[in-house]
Amino acid sequence: MSEHRVVPRALSTTHEHLLAVIATEALSAGHSHFNLLDAGCGNGQLISYLLENIPVTSGSAVDVSGFDVLDDGVQRQGFLDAARATLSGSHPEIDWQEHVLAAATSEPWPFPKQSFDIVVSNQVCEHVADLNEFFSENARVLRNDGVAIHLFPLRDYLLEGHLLLPLVHRIASHDLRRDFIAFLSKHGVGKYRDRSQALETYAEQHADYLQGLTHYRSWSEVAEAAKSAGLRASYRYTPEYYWRRLARVRGRDYPYILRTQGRALSDAIWFRLLKRISSVTIVLQKRYTYAYNS
Repeated sequence: MSEHRVVPRALSTTHEHLLAVIATEALSAGHSHFNLLDAGCGNGQLISYLLENIPVTSGSAVDVSGFDVLDDGVQRQGFLDAARATLSGSHPEIDWQEHVLAAATSEPWPFPKQSFDIVVSNQVCEHVADLNEFFSENARVLRNDGVAIHLFPLRDYLLEGHLLLPLVHRIASHDLRRDFIAFLSKHGVGKYRDRSQALETYAEQHADYLQGLTHYRSWSEVAEAAKSAGLRASYRYTPEYYWRRLARVRGRDYPYILRTQGRALSDAIWFRLLKRISSVTIVLQKRYTYAYNS
């Protein structure tokens, strides 16, 4: 399998990056066929892209399922029905009523334990209120030696990606956060110029959005949540997301099979910088090898 095999360009670089990480992990694990779960599948576009391109990049057959929650306030009403309809149009051979499921935030994920070899999410973890429970569900549905791949921003990043305003997600005081949003928006920074509502209303509503619907964390908090769930945690493949973005800007292709060995030190160095720019790639593995020898 050529690691420079060209696949169709995705709408989002995040999709291309996640495809590359999944293909690399599947190839490394020796999967000829595997089951994958998109946790927080939204409109289903990532599911469709992965279904079409995982066989091309990894040589593996794949079954893909997805789920999302209906009561978190992030998505529009009816989004999951729309996702099923879209997927039924592009992949009619699959029963998407069975493969794309709904849950409540307080409920376990709607899948049996040890159902999947890989779990993936795209820009989801910064919206998860209880990361310990989220990672525990990762561990429950993963098979032994399975991996979870989560692409999302940490608290460290400087430009909050939903409002495109610097540092607003780090402000704990509601009053200060609201006034800072209003000040920056008034001076043409961020997304307010695209809205028709009053500035004061916009600032208050989006200060509440950051408080209620985002949960930014440090790397140490993410690693501790993974540890509590019995999962290994690393940030390998974080640099490749940025190298792929640069290649895309320059109109060049980037490999879909990534290096897996001899990268821990360089990953650590790049991670300290790149976590301040945008999303990081967190890889969790359900594997534990220590055994006490008496």
